[in-house]
Amino acid sequence: MKHFVKIFFSFILLTYCTISQAHWKVQGRDAIYGYSGIDMSTGQEKNVLLAIGFDNRAGCRTTASLIIISGKQLGAPVSQKTSKNFKNQLVISVDGRDHTSFTKLTQYVSGVESTMLASNELIEALKHGRSVSVNFNSRRNPDSLTIPNMNGFSEALKKAEANCH
Repeated sequence: MKHFVKIFFSFILLTYCTISQAHWKVQGRDAIYGYSGIDMSTGQEKNVLLAIGFDNRAGCRTTASLIIISGKQLGAPVSQKTSKNFKNQLVISVDGRDHTSFTKLTQYVSGVESTMLASNELIEALKHGRSVSVNFNSRRNPDSLTIPNMNGFSEALKKAEANCH
């Protein structure tokens, strides 16, 4: 799935977010949560996003993407692969329950995007969840995203879905 436009606008969105003020925003057909920070090992800016979106090429099917950008730009795509193996999948944990699916991983010059179809069960869990974390692969790693509360998610999701029709 090509998300060049989403990533471009998401990056612009992130330039206005910090860890302390991250919240749900709507960008086109996507509800986006993200933050910017400094990678302490490299001193470089790191942007992490969760995008729950609607793919209009697939009848507005819901997708979930974790996007990680090192520096200011994602850059050109370098490679793409898919995985059905749990250890290489996007994992969204809602209140301690893991949700995962077949994942498409796109590697860019300065980042990565992992995308999966989002089940109705996952979307309902996100609407009512209190504790959400997002990771790529079964290991918990420094590129995880923790969302302290889901306030604003349902409203952002409705607006994003309306933009798909």
